[in-house]
Amino acid sequence: MYNDSTIKELFEQYEVNGHSIFSSELEIIEMLLGNFIHEDKIHRRILSIITKDIAS
Repeated sequence: MYNDSTIKELFEQYEVNGHSIFSSELEIIEMLLGNFIHEDKIHRRILSIITKDIAS
């Protein structure tokens, strides 16, 4: 449902004062999954590694 083009569209569509409300497309993916998938944050929540594997 949320493929790469949809995520890119969400990133570009939602802006405030010319700046996206999201810091990156990865932030949108993490919000949709409800868990961290970035390597630097993956240790912060239980089952993050499993969530990342399923999302991949």
